[in-house]
Amino acid sequence: PTTVGLSGHKSIPLYGKAEAFRFVSDVVYTNHMSSGAYRGYGATQGGFALESAMSELADKLGMSPYDLRMKNMARLGDVGGVLHSEIKSCALDKCMERGREMIGWDEKYPRRVLPNGHIRSVGLAMAMQGSGISGVDIASVEIRLNDDGFYTLLVGCTDMGTGCDTILAQMAAECLHVTTDEIFVSGADTDSSPYDSGSYASSTTYITGQAVVKAATELEKRICQVAAGMLE
Repeated sequence: PTTVGLSGHKSIPLYGKAEAFRFVSDVVYTNHMSSGAYRGYGATQGGFALESAMSELADKLGMSPYDLRMKNMARLGDVGGVLHSEIKSCALDKCMERGREMIGWDEKYPRRVLPNGHIRSVGLAMAMQGSGISGVDIASVEIRLNDDGFYTLLVGCTDMGTGCDTILAQMAAECLHVTTDEIFVSGADTDSSPYDSGSYASSTTYITGQAVVKAATELEKRICQVAAGMLE
């Protein structure tokens, strides 16, 4: 139910100004191996269907798919959508504007015909994915300044190929004004790791990452206080 539900839950709110929504699904049993959730399950499938429909609609209206999305996309401060709540954090319009610049949309849309007769076309689509589960996700980290001048970053999350060990080291290094070579990351170890609710729901960079920022900022403050005393 979560996987198929997210097909609508994570796609329809992209266009929160519609007066009505309807999402219907069928979950069918087959004799094939059953599949499970993996990385944004349901969201990409629902997004593909919705964005395909939006591009077809733009074509029938004779509009640029970019303009149609900019007119109808969810924006900061909007109230409504599937959850009937206020959007308090959103920069989708800025992302679309930046993407338009980077891809050279105005020069490439709807198509370019090359000297050899080949056609190059361009398209666009939007997607959304939540990060973390409100009231459930918790993360703790410890940062230690070692005698040799290097730092040890203790985390409770597990790098499952998502690259969080590297990302968290980068965040700590930026806060402490050092290179990542000076940050040693100690991963999940029940003997020494601080508590972390788990590496799931696309949350580690945001939840554990903010814990790293807070810890690194506090450590920097303490280092400055000690250094100030030593240097008068």
